Amino acid sequence: MALRASFFYNNAREYFGNEPLVDVRLCPEDVPDCEPRNAVVFYKRGGISIGTGRDLGPSTRLTLDWRGELIDVSALPEVASEDRGGIVQPIIFAIQSDLSRVSSLRARLTYDRRDDPAMTTRGTLFRLGADLATGAIGSNYDFLRVQLSLRHWVPLGRGHSMRCLLYTSDAAD
Repeated sequence: MALRASFFYNNAREYFGNEPLVDVRLCPEDVPDCEPRNAVVFYKRGGISIGTGRDLGPSTRLTLDWRGELIDVSALPEVASEDRGGIVQPIIFAIQSDLSRVSSLRARLTYDRRDDPAMTTRGTLFRLGADLATGAIGSNYDFLRVQLSLRHWVPLGRGHSMRCLLYTSDAAD
């Protein structure tokens, strides 16, 4: 059993669209280089993550985490659209235009049979994880994201190996 905590802070920009039509673009006064080829959302995001984990065997581990975040959007285009296959569609930013919260729970199952985590030449690494955010735990956003990752290394001889990778992720609002 282990306990871990981490903190983070991002002063970020998120770019949307491919040469979008932006009706009204709001840019912070201290950022003169708004990209004309994208609709840009400027935001600051910070938070904390607290979690624990437990070994279920010599190669298998289950981890559970809670992550709390505050997101402060300083600039968000009021309206934007883009041409997708000859059809003009609105760009949906899916972020609140003021201060908002994300509170999420994450569960991850890891199976690790690699010979060396740093310089792997053989073995398998499997990860299955799910993130859930809902108003029931204090989030302004509701979503479920599931991720699956499978990596397998095959030795080829003379100190070489080949890595095969399968990754998939799906999210639902």
